[in-house]
Amino acid sequence: MEGSAEGGGGSSRRRRTSGEPFYALPRNRDTATDIINEARTSLKMVTTKRPFTPKESKRTLFGEPPGPTFSSRPPSSFSLSSKHFDPTDSRPPSGTKLSPLEHKPMLPIAPTTPAVGNHKRRSKDVVERKNSKGLMRATSVDASSANSLNVSMENAIVIQERRSDSAPKERPPICPVPGKNVDSGYLTSESRGNSGGSETNLKDPQTNKRDPHSASATQDQKRVELVTRTDETRELSYDNLNSEMEPILAKLTKDGCPELLLSLIKELDELLSSQEMYRERNSLRSNVLKTVFKLLDIENPELQMKLAEVILKYRVSGNNLNNVCKLVFKLSKSEENDTIFAESSLLDLLLDVVTVTEEQTYDVLVYVFGALKFLSSNGQLLEKLIELGLIPTISNFLTNTPQLTGDKTFNILVQVTSCIRNIAEDPVNTVYLIRYKLFAQLFTILTSYDSQTEVTLNICRTLSRVVTNPECCNAITKTENWCLILKSALKKHYNRANISVRIIYFFSIVAVSGGRADSNRDLIFSQSESTLLLILNYFLSQKTDQTSSESLPNQDTESPTDNDDVLVKLTGLIANLSLSESIGTALCRNSKFQSLLLKILNRKPVLTHRELVLNTVVVLHNLSYFAGTLQECAIHENQTKIAQLLVNVMMPKDLQSFDENLEVMTECVRVYANLTRSEKVRNFLIENKIDLLLFTLVDSGRRELLFNVVGVLVNMTLDSTQCDKISETELISALVENLREFGDDDWLLSSALCKTFWNYLACCSKKHPIKNEDCRSLKEVLNFLILEARSLKESSTEVNAGGDGFERHDTVAPEVDEFLSVAGNLVQKLYGILASFSQ
Repeated sequence: MEGSAEGGGGSSRRRRTSGEPFYALPRNRDTATDIINEARTSLKMVTTKRPFTPKESKRTLFGEPPGPTFSSRPPSSFSLSSKHFDPTDSRPPSGTKLSPLEHKPMLPIAPTTPAVGNHKRRSKDVVERKNSKGLMRATSVDASSANSLNVSMENAIVIQERRSDSAPKERPPICPVPGKNVDSGYLTSESRGNSGGSETNLKDPQTNKRDPHSASATQDQKRVELVTRTDETRELSYDNLNSEMEPILAKLTKDGCPELLLSLIKELDELLSSQEMYRERNSLRSNVLKTVFKLLDIENPELQMKLAEVILKYRVSGNNLNNVCKLVFKLSKSEENDTIFAESSLLDLLLDVVTVTEEQTYDVLVYVFGALKFLSSNGQLLEKLIELGLIPTISNFLTNTPQLTGDKTFNILVQVTSCIRNIAEDPVNTVYLIRYKLFAQLFTILTSYDSQTEVTLNICRTLSRVVTNPECCNAITKTENWCLILKSALKKHYNRANISVRIIYFFSIVAVSGGRADSNRDLIFSQSESTLLLILNYFLSQKTDQTSSESLPNQDTESPTDNDDVLVKLTGLIANLSLSESIGTALCRNSKFQSLLLKILNRKPVLTHRELVLNTVVVLHNLSYFAGTLQECAIHENQTKIAQLLVNVMMPKDLQSFDENLEVMTECVRVYANLTRSEKVRNFLIENKIDLLLFTLVDSGRRELLFNVVGVLVNMTLDSTQCDKISETELISALVENLREFGDDDWLLSSALCKTFWNYLACCSKKHPIKNEDCRSLKEVLNFLILEARSLKESSTEVNAGGDGFERHDTVAPEVDEFLSVAGNLVQKLYGILASFSQ
């Protein structure tokens, strides 16, 4: 007579033979009970924690050395003072150099200076053209300037005559004029008044036709009058502003306490902003910048930050822009300054610098993104940066970077990917990462830089952070070649724990998440099988006391070691991959892989490497389940060795309490339930008295552990020798008490116990295999449970007929049906045994 191991899962799905018990179902007959049984006892997936990522102890521009290929990078520490700034930078770059004019042209021009906060300088779009008279015009190609060119000649500003080598202070100052549109450089419609309505005066009174000569003379006269009024207004506004600024600049040139200087700089900034002087080219710019540069030597973060604001608002360029960005970066290195940054406008100004990517130098972008990296590590500042548009700014930068290769781009991307990593730390931001398609851009970067540690690590940290979000997981797995790209990075960094552990963790989550889990498992295994075995072998060969700080500089550390953390995540991944029948079958046949798993059980004590050993046992359980359908495989060859190693895992020498190792015990028993389908394993357990150890677990009082022990007993009671040994113990009495305690709460467990009793009574060679009192107690419990089961079935059927409780009927009724089938036959057998006692 043969039995079915509950822990073995699919062994009950076979064609019944004459020697099988009545409760064995025919092959290919799938019932809801089969599904429930398999979900509970056959395969198991592993859930694991995200790799530990400690907070960086200090803020640095770069972490690890870039390697021989990328050896040039800007310094993280440097000296910076006022002497590094160029006071002659008195105006922003115009982008277009115009030839000097030898006369006074009367032509309209469009301005080339942008408004503060504009993300692109118009000077890039300015084109010089010559008209038919050989005069120069500045024509903007954007829409606003094109519309401005249609403004009437009455609204033009006369270009003043100047020398080609005129210094900035020799140029006439330009101040905002009431009614003038500063952004467009033309007068507004309100300032034009009714001048446009005088067109009828330019017509010949006799012919009522326009006189071109008269019109030209009138327009020239009106232009001269307009320019005269404009100059007078400009000079008046400039004089008023200059009179207000002179005392402030004078006080700033004198020695004073930082608090006083800060107050004066704030007053100066408010004045310049209110008069929109940051938008204009004027001699005041030179005076202000010279004064501000001299104050940078004062070591006061709040003052230096305000000075940096003024400098950036003036849209400086070249060396001054580079140095002010270095100053902001230096200030951002200290967490103590985060509060000051939160209260300043520097965050917005830094994003403006990034936006005009094509106009900035390499060093500028490195230091700006370096500062953003530090600041975004602060949750409060990150929230403010996102409100200001950090994510679309980064997305646009990556989109507009045509060549993602080379030394300079790499150093910038180190900072950019660090920013993205900080953004991903807050789950609220994941929706923006998806919206702006940053995951696809990260994979593009990884394709070019997967050999570079820092960029790869930043990307892996980001992916490991967001993969638990279903929407992010779905978006990532829809990216073209995502698995191939990560596999390539994993292969190149297989010996680096901080990278490989995160890619493996990512794979492990993807393998069991979402509707694409099955295809993801097959994809990961088909492309990464050899790499996973390489990593498993490598980290098993490392010394157990080796840590990342010794072997791999600047890696994260986590107890017990990073090497073990990689093994934990890797065994968890393999357990999840082995949920697939094709993968599980392939691993069953892989002898090298089997030997590595056994090496873990042999070398890693369960009490100090609990999660690693537990994951390994889960892998063996999944594989032993599929091994039941194979004629030959590595599991069959190693099954006795596995059985022996599991004893040491279940009962380590230094075990202090039963509960300390309960979960590991349960998983080990599940493996035994699958292995004991083999007669060779059953004999091995009996010879080494391992079966007696398993029998003691019946009294554990833990339902899940008991369920798996009963699965072992179902198989063990197929041998008459074992049944005879059981009859000499109190095992049957203990099983009866467990049936009484858990029976009406767990019909699957009740069915498994009934199968154990049936096999035992059928195979035991003794005349009275069960004691009289045990037989009566078992009959009493079974009669009670049968009544309960019939009542539950009837109530479930009635509820289902009424339209409610459909789910309960589908899940409970099949379990009850199976119990009633087995228990009914068992009760009849007990009546016969009781009758034999009376004879």
